[in-house]
Amino acid sequence: DWCNQGNATGKVPNVVLVGDSYSNSLNGMMDAFAVGNKALVYEQYGRGQCPSLMGYGPDWCTGFATTVYERVKKTPSIKTVVIAGNWDYYWAEKKKFSATGKDYLRAEFEKALTDTLKAYQALGRRVVFVYQSPGVADPKACVQRRVRLGNAEDKCSLTREQAQVRETYRQFVTPLLAQLKIPALDPYAYFCNAAECKVKEGDQVFNTTTTHLSGFGGQYLARKAAPDLKKLLQF
Repeated sequence: DWCNQGNATGKVPNVVLVGDSYSNSLNGMMDAFAVGNKALVYEQYGRGQCPSLMGYGPDWCTGFATTVYERVKKTPSIKTVVIAGNWDYYWAEKKKFSATGKDYLRAEFEKALTDTLKAYQALGRRVVFVYQSPGVADPKACVQRRVRLGNAEDKCSLTREQAQVRETYRQFVTPLLAQLKIPALDPYAYFCNAAECKVKEGDQVFNTTTTHLSGFGGQYLARKAAPDLKKLLQF
């Protein structure tokens, strides 16, 4: 859990990145992109296992989402709100938060996401949605070590078919974004081709967990997606 000042220390932000721990892991992308785009001043607000959606999840999560919304509302310099999350995690038929043991239904998530996107739009902010990134089950298996029992390359391949298992939430999200005219950043466009998804470059692995980008993964995404980020963020 944290609120990250990004590169906004001593400045007012014009872009905010909000969401759960997946949004936390996108700081590498934002930091790398900001280096070549000095007009971008961003902050990041994230809480683990909390998608920061209005009215969704336990009290500690809904409270955080409300705090984030009020901060954006009271900060007129913020022009763009980037929403990122481990969406497949919440789109389960029943999502059980460990803190409460209560089941949250898929329909509750769908309503909360819709309401939240509309709420930020109603503030006159540009909203950008970030799809989750592809990732291997165990990124540590991809790391080359001096002494190996097997070939690490064999353990970190990710076919497009395997990656798409975690992408079923798109059947709800993609039409919703089209309806609300909300642009999106899709990491699959930069990590994947029709047959497979790239999970490392040289000895550098793109993920720290199945769902979280490493610092290097974020930097790679910022480099590959730079032209699209420039259009999307509008700072």
